[in-house]
Amino acid sequence: MAISTFGVTNATLSANFFPDLTAFSASTKPTSTAVDKMIIAAQGEIIGLLKAKGVTAATIDAAQATYPGAYAWCAEYVHLAAAIKAERAMVGASQVNKDWIVERDSMRKSLADNGYLILGDAPAPAQEANGPRTHIKDLSLDMGDDADAS
Repeated sequence: MAISTFGVTNATLSANFFPDLTAFSASTKPTSTAVDKMIIAAQGEIIGLLKAKGVTAATIDAAQATYPGAYAWCAEYVHLAAAIKAERAMVGASQVNKDWIVERDSMRKSLADNGYLILGDAPAPAQEANGPRTHIKDLSLDMGDDADAS
């Protein structure tokens, strides 16, 4: 299973968050390989956050044209989370841009509080409607024999 990327790469991270610095490479701190791992970690983070709210990241990632708002929100989250990790590697944890941390935490809270609705156009989570059938199934109730019905 391929990880949902939301289009985030070394190049997009460098262009969006570190435009005045040399692009990540084998000789930069952090290296491009290390940044790739940071991006994968950030992608895994958003996949988990979405899954906790019943949203499948792969659906949004595969259908960018169908869910452009959700795709952009997820891409921004991955960029932001990866940028924080990259900046920590560059300057140390005490020097990380606090505004980025506040923004990332705000995005997390918005998703936690509002679920898929914060994504704008994301597909609604698949779930069974609550009703007699789900209630009976959830509580493992015995429905009896139909032959006993009058």
